[in-house]
Amino acid sequence: MTEPSIANANQLHGKALSYNNYVDADSALNIMLEYRDVIAATVVKHTNPCGFATGKTLINALSRAWDGDPVSSFGSIICLTRNPTLPPWSS
Repeated sequence: MTEPSIANANQLHGKALSYNNYVDADSALNIMLEYRDVIAATVVKHTNPCGFATGKTLINALSRAWDGDPVSSFGSIICLTRNPTLPPWSS
């Protein structure tokens, strides 16, 4: 198995990524690799985590991470340690 990388990532939402978005995504991925064995979420903006949390579910972890700094979270990169389950209408 190959190590996770931004080159193999899937963008699930939003407009085309900028150079800064890719740098933020790489930063977020490096944080998540440290926590790959737990359910966790991080929110990164300008290479700095503005939210991080673990939880019993992805939505719980993401909600708590977002609440860390909801103002800075706008326009951020979100990274999760598990694949999200997407609603049927999203495909």
